[in-house]
Amino acid sequence: MKFRPQITVTMTPNEIALGTTTEGRPYASCKSAKIERPGRSDCNRTVMAFGPIADEIGKLTPGTPVPVTVQHQGAILRVVKLPAAA
Repeated sequence: MKFRPQITVTMTPNEIALGTTTEGRPYASCKSAKIERPGRSDCNRTVMAFGPIADEIGKLTPGTPVPVTVQHQGAILRVVKLPAAA
């Protein structure tokens, strides 16, 4: 398995879509979410979350920034952790 470092970014979702994988796991997708990281240019990326984290992402308000811990999976960022207050 390839090592993928975890990074904390500020994500501002534009829209949040919820669904279920073919294995029956819940997922959340945030297409073109604004990603901010200190010392880097802002960019837009698709952000995905699976399992219990997807349920929490589904409760977020579009347009409201939230810090999340993510891992790169190609051009997609996968949420691995939310802050305790989220």
